[in-house]
Amino acid sequence: MKDLHQENKSVYIDRYLQKIDETDPVAALTLNEKEIVAFFNSISEAQSHLRYQSDKWSIKEILQHCIDVERIFTYRALCFARNEETNLAGFDENAYVQNAQADGRHWNELCIEMSAVRKASLLLYQSFSQTALLQAGTANNLTINAQTIGRILAGHWLHHIQVIKERYL
Repeated sequence: MKDLHQENKSVYIDRYLQKIDETDPVAALTLNEKEIVAFFNSISEAQSHLRYQSDKWSIKEILQHCIDVERIFTYRALCFARNEETNLAGFDENAYVQNAQADGRHWNELCIEMSAVRKASLLLYQSFSQTALLQAGTANNLTINAQTIGRILAGHWLHHIQVIKERYL
């Protein structure tokens, strides 16, 4: 019998992977870096505070969330590429957003951080051998490899850009 929680995770992963045609994570991360940077840099400080409903994240909080996810997932990719056998913990994205207090930060600083995090992710992925990319590990009780994590990251950003375009701007 399949774990229902596991199935829910697969739905989220599929949502992000469907947005990426590229199977090579370096190519996927490189291809959408320009789109991500251009999109977020086109948003003004005033727009960054927008919420489409009072109980939804602001655009600043979405950007901080994407930065946090990229850091967490690249850490996971590093662990798996290095053959980590421990089940890495999950995280509560809502608690992270609440505790990050992104709305108190300057939009430009978040955009600079976003670019720096992506550059670090690309350097990490460029360092992985093909063997390391295919090395699987477990995070939040889900077995996955470093290659798929890179593709998820690329799709995750595109998902949030789409949400911002459709609901915020």
